[in-house]
Amino acid sequence: MRALDPITRSDFQRLSELHLREAAALRASGHHEGVYYLAGYAVECALKARICSLRLQDQFLPRVDVVRDLYSHDLGRLLALARLESILVADPAVMLKRYWDAIREWTEGSRYAFPSQTEAEEVYLAADPTHGVLQWLHHHW
Repeated sequence: MRALDPITRSDFQRLSELHLREAAALRASGHHEGVYYLAGYAVECALKARICSLRLQDQFLPRVDVVRDLYSHDLGRLLALARLESILVADPAVMLKRYWDAIREWTEGSRYAFPSQTEAEEVYLAADPTHGVLQWLHHHW
């Protein structure tokens, strides 16, 4: 992918899955700092895949402030742009809300953090595609 090429929904889906596999490999080798960052990044890419699915090609581009938010790494803003806030709130799965609470504080700056193994494990499990936030997002992307 070159800098001027558009990033597609399937690109974001692949990136989400790739980053979670990378997080799993780092987890297996005890590198929890990378686990923390990559698990959050996997969720970011999944949210962006969902946002792509909402975009229609014949629509006028969104306002500048919305475009800026599309390129943000703020999981809360991306959840809103993905139109999933009310769906998350209405979901009866208590654990889903706990997983979201565990991962929503993740930021792009996490790559510079030194989280504990416990913090990294919490974020990884919150993202996990078999029972965490990514499982839920996969139903919506």
